[in-house]
Amino acid sequence: MSTPQKISVILNNPADWDEWIEIIKTQALSGKVWQHLDPDVDTVPALEEPVAPTPAQVNPAKTTVTELTPDEREQYKILRQDYKWERTQYDKKDAALSALRTAIQSSVSRSCLHYTFNASSAREMLIDLKKRLQPTDQLRELSLSTRYQKLKKAPKTQELENWLKDWEKTYYQCEKINLPDV
Repeated sequence: MSTPQKISVILNNPADWDEWIEIIKTQALSGKVWQHLDPDVDTVPALEEPVAPTPAQVNPAKTTVTELTPDEREQYKILRQDYKWERTQYDKKDAALSALRTAIQSSVSRSCLHYTFNASSAREMLIDLKKRLQPTDQLRELSLSTRYQKLKKAPKTQELENWLKDWEKTYYQCEKINLPDV
C-alpha cells in the first residue's frame, strides 16, 4: 500500500485556479477565517479585537474592582473569563490570517507573485489573484469541452489508470458547470 504524497499546487495560470483556491480555502477553514477572506463576496466581516471588560460594565456607578460588591465581582470575573476566551480565539484567527499570507505567496509561481505585492491583507491578495487568474466561465467551458472531447478517444500510449483519473476529473468538472456536451 502506498502512502499518500503531499501535493502542492502552484498557481501559475488560469488552469490552476480551481484546485489552488480550494487548497487555500481548506487552509482558511481549518483556521476558521474563510469568512474573513472569501474573494467571491463583496463584504466580509473584519476580524475585531475583543475589548477587555471594565467594572463599569457590571455597575455603571463604579470604576474600580475594589468598589464592586462580592456579587458584582463574580459577574466581573465571568466577563474577564469570557474576554480571555474571546482573546484566545482572536489571537488564533489573527495568526491563521498571517500564516495564509505566507501560504498564498509560497504557492504562487514567480511569474505571478507580483500580483500579491502591495496587498495589505491575505484577502486583498486573493482578490488581486482572482482578477488576473480565475478563468472566465467561457474559458472554463471551452477548456473542459476540449479536454472532454480528447478523453473520448481511448488512450494508445498513456497508462489506462492515468487516463481514467483524467476522465473522472474532467467529467466531474463538466458536471459541476453543467456543460451541455456531457
